[in-house]
Amino acid sequence: MAAKYNVSRVTGDLDKGMKHVKEGMRGVPFRFGTLKRRHDEFARSMAALSVALDSASPLID
Repeated sequence: MAAKYNVSRVTGDLDKGMKHVKEGMRGVPFRFGTLKRRHDEFARSMAALSVALDSASPLID
């Protein structure tokens, strides 16, 4: 049984998750430890993943 992947749904869910992270970061002081740097690294990684999934979509779906 072959798995069916829906890349557009996955990237949409990834986008929703990143919006939740952004909302959760409101009010948090960015100077708290290395939070700002880690948040920026995480956001860049998720953006790279999203672009890679979009690019590979024709091969996956």
